[in-house]
Amino acid sequence: MALSEPIPAAYETTNARSKIECGILCTNTPDCHVFVYSKHSHSCQFLNISETGSLQDINTTHIGEAYVMPRTDTLLARGKPAESTIALSLDLTADKAVDGRYSDGSSMVATKSRLNPWWRVDLEKRYCIQAVNILNRATYHNRTKNLLITAADEVSQLLYTSDDDENFCGRHDGILNKYYTLIKCASVVAGRFVQLQLNTTVVLNLYEVEVHGYYNAP
Repeated sequence: MALSEPIPAAYETTNARSKIECGILCTNTPDCHVFVYSKHSHSCQFLNISETGSLQDINTTHIGEAYVMPRTDTLLARGKPAESTIALSLDLTADKAVDGRYSDGSSMVATKSRLNPWWRVDLEKRYCIQAVNILNRATYHNRTKNLLITAADEVSQLLYTSDDDENFCGRHDGILNKYYTLIKCASVVAGRFVQLQLNTTVVLNLYEVEVHGYYNAP
């Protein structure tokens, strides 16, 4: 979705070797809501958009590719217990998607090819989930498609049946971006467990998954 108003000028510009590095720098920079990476100049521009609409998609063909970052104070899934469909190897297990290593290609979750492969994280407490930010692979990124996200208090309640269910957060029909894809929940959904499932037969492989929200006491 293109913004109806011009994107504000960058308030900070730095060098970055890749989109991933640019995204990491944005995450660690106060008030960076959007980053724009230019592959021609290897520059990273940080933009500040104060309204909640900054979670929407951005199209900026005149200055490069823009990627929206969620701005919350917590990364709820970082370092939490995670599980997935059977891993492709002992080095590509579910926990690699929440280890905070964004740029290391060896740190990713990869499952064996299955119908509707899934990955889930135990947040260990009940949270209100607002958005999930997914760092997809640059190579084989087309494997990650037809994504469904659910959240619930129990694993048995994570099964997706309808967008109208209480456990439904959001979906992405088609192939996810090569790098970041931010999926904002259709409405805030409460739960301890968050699950990503691909509605196809494929290998599920991702670099990192961020879950954003706030604490919700039982």
